[in-house]
Amino acid sequence: MTLAEIEQAILCCFTEVYKVDYVGTLKVKRIDPIGLEVRLGIMNDNKPMYISAELDDIQFLKYFKKELYDRNLDMVEFFKGVKNYPDDCL
Repeated sequence: MTLAEIEQAILCCFTEVYKVDYVGTLKVKRIDPIGLEVRLGIMNDNKPMYISAELDDIQFLKYFKKELYDRNLDMVEFFKGVKNYPDDCL
């Protein structure tokens, strides 16, 4: 399979598992000698989530789908925290 076909299959996995369309950044890279690495920019592109395994394409897609089921990404809430110091503490 080409990387474009794998990216499309990964997007279909999101639709199948979570019943939503993934719109974040998605990059797929081959690992030598065999394997794939997927970079997901969920909510923050500066701190992506990586899912990788040394499997052939079909086995990797099965592994990826199981990871989506196990991680429950649809139940995770993302927040941004900022630490403020009062003026008298400086």
